[in-house]
Amino acid sequence: MPTELTSQSFTWTPHIFSAAMIAIGWSVIYRNAKRISSRNETFTIINRIADNLRAIEEKTVSFYSRGFEKQSPALWYSDISLHIESIREHIGLLRKRRIDPGVNHLANLREHTSLRCEEAGKMSTEEKMLMLQELKAASAELLSNLHTKFQTKHPHLD
Repeated sequence: MPTELTSQSFTWTPHIFSAAMIAIGWSVIYRNAKRISSRNETFTIINRIADNLRAIEEKTVSFYSRGFEKQSPALWYSDISLHIESIREHIGLLRKRRIDPGVNHLANLREHTSLRCEEAGKMSTEEKMLMLQELKAASAELLSNLHTKFQTKHPHLD
């Protein structure tokens, strides 16, 4: 007996097509949302690094501009070390996200903040200004490097 193709034999086709379109749509939406949330989380980590860098700069300026008379270098250095450790931990998180700032910027920060902190009272104004400029340059280099790597990994889409 010959079978005829009737419209009833294809009634299941729209249902399968609709289900496939829904699955594809949700997959696209999920991947896009995941990419956006990853970008936002990474940017938040970079902002926390920037906040720590600003705190280091402010505390260093304060210490070298007369704070050494009120605070011992060891106490000040332990405070700065906490901020540098926080930056190290955040850089570790960024490395897990495949954003590596490259050279060891933390060594530069430590050097420019604390290398001569015991001599702060004996340093000339020019020496202090030079040291603070080097600190700001090291801080700006780290932040610029992180932002460049971030933009490469997560380009801004309009």
